[in-house]
Amino acid sequence: MKELVDKVKRPLSIDPSINNLGWAIHHDKKLYQYGILHPFTKHGEYQVKSFELTEKIKKKIIKEMIDFVVIETPDHWSIGGFAARESGALPKLSFICGMICWCCYESNAQVLTVIPRRWKGQMPKEVMRNRMIVDFPDEPIADMDNNIIDGIGIGVWFVTKRLDKLEVSK
Repeated sequence: MKELVDKVKRPLSIDPSINNLGWAIHHDKKLYQYGILHPFTKHGEYQVKSFELTEKIKKKIIKEMIDFVVIETPDHWSIGGFAARESGALPKLSFICGMICWCCYESNAQVLTVIPRRWKGQMPKEVMRNRMIVDFPDEPIADMDNNIIDGIGIGVWFVTKRLDKLEVSK
């Protein structure tokens, strides 16, 4: 276990949606970069958008030498999962999460998937935004897209609560 923990120096955390994805990179447990990725295609099939987003993720993994990726995946039975399920977004969101996992494995980055209630509980978006404003006073959190904020939050959860408990996956 110690060997893997020592190697995770630059995790990428991702909050995907069917139209874009928020991301953050932590380096030595500190926020290093963050942003949002949009597919090249604005109006198109979700499979095409998913492929375009995963290509951008793959480039980021290679360029930033990412060794570990934490991805938020949908929770079928949560309140948010109910809304996604009823709107028809759940299969699309699951598809992009699978594509991202595939791209990470192809790029030799280990992957941890996490459902929203595991990393943030039932915290509403505004509460998460306010918490990030306090935690990162020098960053323009108030003006950020919710996907970026959640990308940062997933990374914070990973480096503060989960990193030391990692087990080697074979």
